[in-house]
Amino acid sequence: MGALVATNVGSISGTNLEVGPAGVASCLAAGLANCAALQTTFAAPVGASTSGPVDSFTGTPVDFQYINGNLVRNAGQSLAIYQFDISLTKAIRIPKWESASLELKMDVFNLFNHPGFIFNNSFDALNLLLLPAPIVNGSPNPNFNCTVSCLNPFTGLYLGADGHPLTLANFQRATFKAAKNFNGLGGPAGEVTPRIIQLAIRFRW
Repeated sequence: MGALVATNVGSISGTNLEVGPAGVASCLAAGLANCAALQTTFAAPVGASTSGPVDSFTGTPVDFQYINGNLVRNAGQSLAIYQFDISLTKAIRIPKWESASLELKMDVFNLFNHPGFIFNNSFDALNLLLLPAPIVNGSPNPNFNCTVSCLNPFTGLYLGADGHPLTLANFQRATFKAAKNFNGLGGPAGEVTPRIIQLAIRFRW
């Protein structure tokens, strides 16, 4: 499953990676290397509204470019959940009362108690995977080309606490381990009903 890459789909919130000439210039001013590789878009025309997409580093308006991807709608929804239920019935005839019987019934829902996690895309934590600043405490940031728990400015990859990039599978499979790796992103917010055993007795006549 391919990794998810931040592109410059228009957003003023800063959650997408949009680096124009001003962002490249701020990188160069910080004394960092390979700054040209950061650029994902161009400066917007003079007089462009600041209510549109802005440079991730400088906040100046930028234009649209490199809008790409081929994910279908709702691609991050969880996979299908399967559950095995069973119902057992035992009828006991009552002697000397031909039309009467005693029925015992047991219903078991989710027989194998298989966990089924749901609502795995209800927590948006991408803003917790921060884009590193070019300058830290007045000096070039040695961790600008970050490798863990960040949005890498050169690759556009969202990197988890273990350094692995965020993929669509993190959303689809909804595990607590993956959620912990990405600050809760993709973690299940609920679970289908655990195993339930229901007993019933019925008298028929």
